[in-house]
Amino acid sequence: MIAIGAGPDAVILDEARHLAFVPCGKDGVLDILSLAGAAVTHVGTVKTEVGARTGALDPKTGTLYLPSAKFGPAPAGGGRPAMLPGTFHILVVRPA
Repeated sequence: MIAIGAGPDAVILDEARHLAFVPCGKDGVLDILSLAGAAVTHVGTVKTEVGARTGALDPKTGTLYLPSAKFGPAPAGGGRPAMLPGTFHILVVRPA
């Protein structure tokens, strides 16, 4: 087991670079895992934003695209807050 942030909804595999990316929307982080060795290891964390919990990878460049938005308050009794109109955007994360 590897500790990651809260609220993930996807694992994005980069087979060419032997990496896995886990966007964690509750904490607003992107955890980076190495798949190169015999065991999976946590190799980094990138600050994203709350709500960015899925995404897509450009396999040629290694660039990640994480959709997100601004959200209103959580509804009474729990549940997911509603996305605020007109706030949808894409976060772009490029490899160093």
